[in-house]
Amino acid sequence: MTTRPPCRLGLVLLLLEGALTLAGAQVLPFDVKTLRDGLPQSQMASMVQDTRGYIWVGTWGGLARYNGNRFHNFTTDDGLPSARIQELLMDSAGTLWVATAGGTVVLRDGRLTPIADLTLSKPRCRALLEDRDGAVWIGTDQGVYRVPKGTFRAEPAPAGLGHQLIYDLASDRNAILIVSDQGLWRYEPGRGCQSINIPCPRNQLRTVATAGDGIWLGTNTRGVYRQDAAGWQSMLESGAVTGRSIYRIYTAPSGTLYICTSDSALFLRRAGEQQFQHWNTDMGLPSNVVNFAYEDREGNVWVGTDINGLARLGGVALSNHGLKQGLPSACVFGIASSPTPDALWLGTLSGAVHYQVRPVSKVLETIGLDHGLDTEWVWKALPDADGGLWILTDTSLFYRPRGQRQIQAMPPDAPVPRAELWDAVLDHQHRLWVCGRSDTGGLVMRDEKGRWRTWKSTASGEPLTFCAHFCPRQAGGIWATAGTDVYTCDGERVVKLADPPPLSRQTYINSIFEDSAGRLWVGSDAGLAVMDSNGRWRLLKDQPGLTSHHVYFFGEDQRHNIWVGTTRGVSRIGTDGRVESFTPEDGLAGYETNQYGFLCDTNGEIWIGTVDGLSQYDPDRHYPNTIPPSLVVESADLPDRRLDFPRSLELQWNERSVTFQVAVLSFRNRNRVGYRARLEGLEDEWLPVRQLAELRYTNLPSGQLRLLLQAVNESGIWSETASLPITVHPPFWLSTW
Repeated sequence: MTTRPPCRLGLVLLLLEGALTLAGAQVLPFDVKTLRDGLPQSQMASMVQDTRGYIWVGTWGGLARYNGNRFHNFTTDDGLPSARIQELLMDSAGTLWVATAGGTVVLRDGRLTPIADLTLSKPRCRALLEDRDGAVWIGTDQGVYRVPKGTFRAEPAPAGLGHQLIYDLASDRNAILIVSDQGLWRYEPGRGCQSINIPCPRNQLRTVATAGDGIWLGTNTRGVYRQDAAGWQSMLESGAVTGRSIYRIYTAPSGTLYICTSDSALFLRRAGEQQFQHWNTDMGLPSNVVNFAYEDREGNVWVGTDINGLARLGGVALSNHGLKQGLPSACVFGIASSPTPDALWLGTLSGAVHYQVRPVSKVLETIGLDHGLDTEWVWKALPDADGGLWILTDTSLFYRPRGQRQIQAMPPDAPVPRAELWDAVLDHQHRLWVCGRSDTGGLVMRDEKGRWRTWKSTASGEPLTFCAHFCPRQAGGIWATAGTDVYTCDGERVVKLADPPPLSRQTYINSIFEDSAGRLWVGSDAGLAVMDSNGRWRLLKDQPGLTSHHVYFFGEDQRHNIWVGTTRGVSRIGTDGRVESFTPEDGLAGYETNQYGFLCDTNGEIWIGTVDGLSQYDPDRHYPNTIPPSLVVESADLPDRRLDFPRSLELQWNERSVTFQVAVLSFRNRNRVGYRARLEGLEDEWLPVRQLAELRYTNLPSGQLRLLLQAVNESGIWSETASLPITVHPPFWLSTW
């Protein structure tokens, strides 16, 4: 519930339960996959993406292939020497390597095949690396093995490390770094294997990686070290990375350095930045025990945890604030700028909140019953030009003068509507406007000198005992609504627009807003309309891309996009008229927005109040997905047989009914990817875009057909057209004798 009366009590059901945890960072919108989603086991070990676009996940209970909708799992019954996966590698030829606790296998022609000539019986293989020559190195509990390119046969290499327990392997230009229980080694062709001095006991070493600023070394209990021209430096002692138990270090193709820990979750440093970010459970990760981080080709960040599954972050344009950040309620009704730099005033279900958002988010003050409010249900908190604060609750209007702690109720002689108080706003001249239902006048103004004025009729004599909502007017004064009508008031006269909005007369207007171009936007439970500068209305409720016809708010950002809050997320209408929607699938805190829940701050960031939290949107971090999606026909089901990954079909007359399983391999926003199909030889036009993986054709005609398929991602980028030739043989009675 996000509008003013009626149905006020419904919002009580939105109270969130649970302990309050204070934190200094926003919540990132991770999408988490667990056993319930089909993972074979909850302890994540490694991840890669293959050339077709599939995500492969290694767990301590098997291997999984993920297409965005479901996991296809592989176990020892499918050829794994052990279900405990240690490491995955996708080599430059597109071959998947799987290191397990019982040996290493490769996926060739759809089958898992063991690597030959590993001299040990079921060696525990912990690390995989492809060198510059295309050979794959395997680190085991009994030394390092090398598999020359194209042979799939292992040979011991290099000399001197045959009986060491190998933890990790990493490339360092032409050399290979090797972490073992005996120390850190550097192998270079022609120079052999040389020991590298380390800053800690050798039994502490666990993982190694290289980045543009040196070698990064992870330990069991002493954190991470970096070696540069000045030598080794402890990141734990400097405070840059506070994790002690380092499980893995990964440098992504983007240049981001990820440090995965078993005690402090995940640290990451983006290319060109000096400081590390710290992602943990307070920011939305399902666990603080992180085993790996991985970036796919679309830029999604995948985080594998221990016990709590696999988390994916599709982007960081949206982040959220709620109970974990100290807000007394996740339900945020109103948002206003604060005179305090980098802070907001929020109206919530549990009081008015002064909230710092930069550099660290924290609650500065909460105003509630102890301060004099009659209820903690606060719609708005509005700072005025004198340093005071106006607070609109569900029942009353209050004021707190500058420098005071206690708030003041409106004096009895203030002509504020008492029975039904609906809205309050400050106009561009710093005058306070209040509206509601009152026999003495539904529209009230308090000027900059503290003088009150009431209007109970329009300039033409129509009664005005009720007014619901308003917004500041560019020309001065306000725009106001009453029922389905729109009014203007310049501080002297109230004038009703002769041409009402083309919305349903059965529902009241919920929201009104004038943008910087002078266009007037109005919304109701039944849609939205805009009055252009020429005075003509346009109805927009059938605009493609709008999330819902039930409108709660309008707002404008610094790029002159119009934002529309609804019951099903937020829609952004660009200057070109294109509509882009934001829902929880994009990281929004909740589907249902609140009536006063929009602000574009001085930094250009967007703040959106929902019933499930406060969302923060950074337009500079929002980028379209320019990677064309992959499309794979995973199977063709015939009446008596199933063909996996068919490249063509040859069907008998009694097999003319076929069901295809189609996978669109794009992961940033699964709810907005799809594909279209056309059966050439039977259909002249493309079928509408669909998301259902199952595509069924029946009673196919005899002859040569071609199934054409094309996938589209959430940014409207189409894939190349995939083609599947189909031959349908005629029955014998139609065949040439």
